[in-house]
Amino acid sequence: MRMQCYESTWIGLPVGSTSNGSLGRPPLPLRELYVPAVLEILSVGADALQTSELVDPSMLENRISALLDQQMRAIRMANNSSDILSWFMRPLIPDESEQSPDLVEPDFLFTWGPYPSRENPSLVVEAKRLRGAGESLAGDYVDEGVMRFVKANYGKGHEYGIMMGYVQVTPVSGAISSVSTAMNNRKERTQQLSAFALDNSVCTYPGTHHSSHLQQVTSQPIVLVHVFVDFS
Repeated sequence: MRMQCYESTWIGLPVGSTSNGSLGRPPLPLRELYVPAVLEILSVGADALQTSELVDPSMLENRISALLDQQMRAIRMANNSSDILSWFMRPLIPDESEQSPDLVEPDFLFTWGPYPSRENPSLVVEAKRLRGAGESLAGDYVDEGVMRFVKANYGKGHEYGIMMGYVQVTPVSGAISSVSTAMNNRKERTQQLSAFALDNSVCTYPGTHHSSHLQQVTSQPIVLVHVFVDFS
């Protein structure tokens, strides 16, 4: 399957090319289309995993992420572009929040430069299980997902972070509605700058939402792109 953003990430761009708004403070070198390309391979990989029907309603998120990782690596190989996108699945990385000696473990860490390095250029993906009926798990999605970006446990100073909702019980719309309610109920805690709302400006996957927050420690805004995948 051809992926326009994926294939265009580095094509025709000089080695030092960066976007108009580079990621991180101080700015980190971010190639044009990198964020859409990451979202695209996540989305295409999720669709492939959905088709495989390997995910069941009781599967834990770590196992789902491992299966998604396998699908994305197969897609990368099929596109013969192994050097375009690089990522780690569930890496142990330093907690970047203030005065924390701990390690944290996001589901995926995409990188476009040497990692680890002094700048640690990266784009973090955090995934959480959701249900469209019954106990939604939307509170955990916010408290243990969104808040990790807000508190700068990872993505410190970055302009973007990605949240993935693994929806294991339909309807997906019910899961998204529950997340919307949970986000609204916690808007002070998440230091919300713009509300959780539909936005396909960087990802055309159905149901993609954006929210923005004032990140603690850095006092800089971070945009979270929320992608919801039907694994029911």
